[in-house]
Amino acid sequence: MAFIKVQKVRRNNNGIIISGSAAIVETQYAPSDKYHSKHTVRERLGKVLWLAADKKSGIFESPTRGITEYNASTDTFQAVPSDDPRLKQQNTSAAEPQIHLVFGDVFFLLTSMESTGFSDTLHNAFSDRSLRERLLCHLLYDIARDGGHISCDDFHRKSATSLLFPDIPAPSLQKDTVFFSSLEQDPCKAAPFQPYLSKLQLDSCQCKSIYDTILGVARALIEHSLQADGPSLSEVLGKSSSIMCTLNPNGQIPVETPNAQTKQMLDALGIECPSHLDPVSFVRPF
Repeated sequence: MAFIKVQKVRRNNNGIIISGSAAIVETQYAPSDKYHSKHTVRERLGKVLWLAADKKSGIFESPTRGITEYNASTDTFQAVPSDDPRLKQQNTSAAEPQIHLVFGDVFFLLTSMESTGFSDTLHNAFSDRSLRERLLCHLLYDIARDGGHISCDDFHRKSATSLLFPDIPAPSLQKDTVFFSSLEQDPCKAAPFQPYLSKLQLDSCQCKSIYDTILGVARALIEHSLQADGPSLSEVLGKSSSIMCTLNPNGQIPVETPNAQTKQMLDALGIECPSHLDPVSFVRPF
């Protein structure tokens, strides 16, 4: 169950919100915790612009979505028109705020896929670039979300994958029945990945479909590349997802400098975060 957690919300004498931030928080079952539950932040909503009296919905200036409305009861987002009366008394800029995209998790996963040789196997199995890129979008989503409740199309909109694979419309990833059906009709696609099952000690019973097999191999290779006494895959994804990138009007894509803790982790993994993203060269190995 998701709810909106607000912090340091301040209002002026007219009751208009002048500062404060919010995040979407989920309550998850945790049998080892004292109250058998824990709260985890699923998404940071950014600056609070308007908040309903019951705090179940609001309008926010999100770092990844721009100005957007979120409803916790239905767990949905929707666009907010510039003339929305709830924003009339807000000091919002006439221009849409600059959108930041999550870069670090996808950067780590693609870098790991290349270093482990997974990218070569993927390229050999899927010669069609559009099919290969669509598969990558789903693989990156399923690994990076790490059990989080976010749809593939929503993940793509907020992620650097939207810059790396611009030919894939986000809405087409929502269900993608045609893609998964066509994938399962070609057993030869799974053949290059079969040798990894025994090598990585994967349970073939859990790989019930071709996609499950490819996903299981990708995740296991990345997990095996991490040091036994180092951070887990979940920890790496959690920290690296704090690294954002931005598409500038001039077409350049600067990447934010990782914070000290994240940089230390990447250094230990032998990974150097770039200062800019060049989508063409970045996805060339794939």
